[in-house]
Amino acid sequence: NWKETVMLFNAIAYLAESLWHHPDVELGFKRLKIKLMTHDVKAITDKDFNLAKLIERLISLSF
Repeated sequence: NWKETVMLFNAIAYLAESLWHHPDVELGFKRLKIKLMTHDVKAITDKDFNLAKLIERLISLSF
């Protein structure tokens, strides 16, 4: 539901901020799309893979 989607977004935002890495996000009812790319080099880097792993771990613990 909306509340769970927003709570998941907040958890992901916290992870991203702790890594000083800020993904692009699309948020909708029961939908969350995270786009990872290191903006200053305009490419996918280890920072993106590391954040993706943390997001996947978070989601696996949440659901």
